[in-house]
Amino acid sequence: MKSQDFEPGLTWPMLLGRWVEFARSAVSLPEMGEAGRYRRSVAPLITLHAVTHALTELDLLPPEDRPAAVDRAEILINKSENALREIWGDPPPEIMAFIDDARDALAARSDLATAEPGRPAVLEWLVLGDGIVFPHPGEILDAIAPVAPTARLYVPTPGVPFFRGSIAACLEAGTSSGEEAIEHIASLVSAFLGPDADGPVEADQPRQVYRQFDFARGGPVRDVIAPMSASSTPGQPLLIPGLIDGRVQPVPLPPRVHEDLGVLPVVEAGGADEADADNV
Repeated sequence: MKSQDFEPGLTWPMLLGRWVEFARSAVSLPEMGEAGRYRRSVAPLITLHAVTHALTELDLLPPEDRPAAVDRAEILINKSENALREIWGDPPPEIMAFIDDARDALAARSDLATAEPGRPAVLEWLVLGDGIVFPHPGEILDAIAPVAPTARLYVPTPGVPFFRGSIAACLEAGTSSGEEAIEHIASLVSAFLGPDADGPVEADQPRQVYRQFDFARGGPVRDVIAPMSASSTPGQPLLIPGLIDGRVQPVPLPPRVHEDLGVLPVVEAGGADEADADNV
């Protein structure tokens, strides 16, 4: 998750402009050979050189601006390459080097080109042991709320045992949360969960843990992990909302007596054992 801190207020044209000035001083005009072609090549070469270096500094931009910046970079590269091919036909190696460098820089940031602007980050923490009981999250929620105005955080039900491979907590960071804020929130959640949980790891969507029961067998038989959007999944949800849109939610106190459940299997929704019991 860690990356270079972005500079507030910095835009793609400003980032590009830094390297345009540099390129003007760094790219010299050859005085021999086909001087006319080289003269007409200066403008697209400057653009390619500027885009190449600006792409390496893309982490300085706010995260929500990066996909659009990659798109603009590709447009500039295509336009500059087309101009150079009109001038040269088949550009010589020293000209192709600028094109290749720009294409390589663009390919290195291709992950941002397909990113979904405004899509909230989803992070999970996974349980490392069996029968793990987490404490009440009141203090940690109060600490997170001021820096998470759009976040949704689902925490483990206090006093309820969790088992290996289950989800201990799930964070939807919210579209207005910057990377710095997300990292800060994640560090607080990790500190709360302690050594019994691993994370955070990125997830495609928020997921819930449902404890399923078979009354014929006398109690709980498994924990099933399913998307939170699959609200029809049978069972008792074990993750409860601690923050909704940055607001602290009421979380029940842990019970005085913990039930001994043994060790319950943790399975993904749709597993072979999921539908063979009368679950509630």
